[in-house]
Amino acid sequence: MRITLAQRDERFLSVGLFQFDSSALEKIRSISGRTYVPEERLWLIPYTLSAIEQFMGSFKSHEISIDAKLMEACPFFKEVGTKAEATREKDDVLSQSGSGWDAGLEHRLRQALALRGYSLKTIKAYCSQVECFYRFLAAHQLAASDATVQRYSLQLLDRGCSHSHVNQALSAIKFYHGRVLEDSMTTAAYIRPKKEHKLPNVLSLSEVKRILSSFANLKHRSIMYITYSSGLRVSEVVRLRMSDFDRERKTLHVRQGKGRRDRQTLLSDAAFAVIQQYVEREQPVGWLFPGIDIRYTSRNCSDTRICGPQSAIRMSACEMYGE
Repeated sequence: MRITLAQRDERFLSVGLFQFDSSALEKIRSISGRTYVPEERLWLIPYTLSAIEQFMGSFKSHEISIDAKLMEACPFFKEVGTKAEATREKDDVLSQSGSGWDAGLEHRLRQALALRGYSLKTIKAYCSQVECFYRFLAAHQLAASDATVQRYSLQLLDRGCSHSHVNQALSAIKFYHGRVLEDSMTTAAYIRPKKEHKLPNVLSLSEVKRILSSFANLKHRSIMYITYSSGLRVSEVVRLRMSDFDRERKTLHVRQGKGRRDRQTLLSDAAFAVIQQYVEREQPVGWLFPGIDIRYTSRNCSDTRICGPQSAIRMSACEMYGE
């Protein structure tokens, strides 16, 4: 089915479906903030990264025609479209090779991981690792075995991949064959590279002060102060609610952070003062840092100046608080 995508205005993109398809309608209706214009027979989806990624991911197997003006105004669409086309071509290669990896098996892997409580990021990483392994097998016309797993590991190391990346690949392949395919390929212990131990690149106090003082936007400055003062991850900061901000104790309640654990974290006097100023001025309701699509996301942060110094600041904060 052919689909057209164009910019409606600054807030919405228009989606045109050339034929009725109940499954396509369900995918569009699953996008938060979508609406239908009956007189024009068009769907509108929010002009946000989260909505765009969900749309492109849901319709990656369809032919999507992106308006030239939209493509020129937002190069992101060209990049996403190129990646989607490349993915479709690679999927065709895999399905023709009979390599043991397709959409159905990927779905089974996602289900097996979800049932065991793995996070969405881990599920995405494991699926990507297994897919890359089977692309390697298809490219070299090999069958999956303990020997080819070790050969694949050596190739990753030769390409300069980190030891943690290789270990994650081995864990993903082992889980896939043991829990999804239920074969005997995992009976032999894989040889894993030794874990790397590297010293963090910690910023000096003057460098941190210069970075924190460079943010004119009060919301961004508050996010950065929390990140540095409490050593939180960006994904944890953007999920904070107003109820998690305890003004009396000067603490934050972090819910379901890494490892699905709750914890309390302290705020420094400087961070508390900045956040207090932000709350009094903006008066957020619900989410502490609301965004266009209900709340801020880590992707919103990567689209601003926050992304650059954030990783270095968090490294300093982790070093200070021992995380």
